[in-house]
Order: sequence, then C-alpha cells, then structure tokens
Amino acid sequence: MLEIVLKTPLRVGNTWESGDRIREIIDIDETVTIPAGTFYNVIKVKVITKEENNFEIYEYYAENVGLILKESKFDGNEVRSKLKSYVIMQDVEVISLKEIGVSEKEITEDRANNQFKNPELALLAYQLEHQIRSLFQSAYESYNNMRQISTHSLSEKNFDQIYMVFQEGLKEIASENLMNQNLKRLRDYYEFGEGEVSFPTHEVVERVKLLKRTSNTATISLNITKFFPKREWTGEAYCNTFDYVVDLVKENGCWKVKNINGE
Repeated sequence: MLEIVLKTPLRVGNTWESGDRIREIIDIDETVTIPAGTFYNVIKVKVITKEENNFEIYEYYAENVGLILKESKFDGNEVRSKLKSYVIMQDVEVISLKEIGVSEKEITEDRANNQFKNPELALLAYQLEHQIRSLFQSAYESYNNMRQISTHSLSEKNFDQIYMVFQEGLKEIASENLMNQNLKRLRDYYEFGEGEVSFPTHEVVERVKLLKRTSNTATISLNITKFFPKREWTGEAYCNTFDYVVDLVKENGCWKVKNINGE
C-alpha cells in the first residue's frame, strides 16, 4: 500500500490515516537548521503508529527538498535523523520507455491504474539509495555515540530502540530482503564490532542512466563522487567515485529498492 506522507490542505490540524499510521500537520512555519542548511516554512507532521502507542515520530518537510529531519521518540528516548546534504543532478539520461521495451499496452495500463505517477525513475533510484545509506549512517552513529556517552556498555534495550527506528525507516523504501541485509549489518556491528566507518560529508552525482524498465521493475546505474573528511584512521580528506546499479521493484503500487550492487 502506498503511504501518504503529506496531504492537502497543508494547514495545521489536517489529519489523515495511511496504512497503520495516523498523521497530523502540527506546524507549517518551522525554521530548521541541520547540516544540510537552514530551511524556512518547514511543515512539521506528527506520526503515530497504531501498534506502538508509546512510539511517536515527527517529520519535517521543506519545499522543493522533501524530508529533511525525522525525530523518533520511544520510552522517553529520542533519535534524530538529519539531512546532511542534497545533490544537484549533473547528467541524467532518461531513455524512452519504448526504447527499452515497454509496450504501449503496459504504458496505457500503468497510466489507467494511476501508478505511473513518477516516470523519473533514475532520480527516484538515487533518492531511495541515498536514503537507505543515510538511515544506516544515522543508526550506526546513534549506536556508536551511545557507547561513548554511556557510563557502561550499550544495553540491549538501547540497541533495540536504534534497531527499531532503523527498521521503521527501511520498511517504506526497501524490499524485505534488502531490509534484512541492512538490519543484519547493523546487528553485526553491535555483536562483533568491525572498527570505525567513515561517511562522506557530501557527494555529487556525475551520471545517472535508466538501463532497463518494465511495468513493475527498473534498473538504474549511478556514478557518484563522494567526499570524505579527514579522519585519524584515514589521513587527509579525499574523494572517490563509485558505480552503483540499483534494482527497483514495484510492490503494491509503491516503488522500493530491491537490490544495490557496487556498495
């Protein structure tokens, strides 16, 4: 089922149900300062999960950018996921659907079913892939910083909270198999430890290309240059270029990432 994260009219008090969640706009004039910059006239949405009465989420949406901040509160604890950067697409190549083998019938049926809402699948693939990496970074840094500030080792309850927030974020954008791979990766860090992880301060998308498209799947290649900060274990600041191939799949009318090659 496609989740509705914002719904008109965009005014305080507007409330709607989407899946197992109840959403309410509680502010439309927030000013938010995060690593990606300062944003004005930000819309703040309160999200309540029906199955978890003591689990609250607050989402902040900026015009022309989208979700920039997410606050998750559980049992008196709080985890914040902040947008660190957003990227100007440099060179996007979109191939016509006929050119890659999608029939007129499939296009007509897709439009008739109101599922062909965003044909810019190359851009969507980058956004979802980037969001998965950002969610992992937020979970990893929450886990790592909890270890630093705690007077004793990170408790299983602390980790479970980080794990659950990470899982909630992945549910909306990743296939079950990919979600489980990322959850296992986080748990492996918790149980076995694999040293420090370095994350980029920003990145530039050099090339994006839609390689393959059917009515329910798409394959997109991404060429991304990432800029890493100076760290004790990495030496001087540096940049690397990475090639990814992202497989998308449409599940219940909603595009999700099925697989990412090249990580």
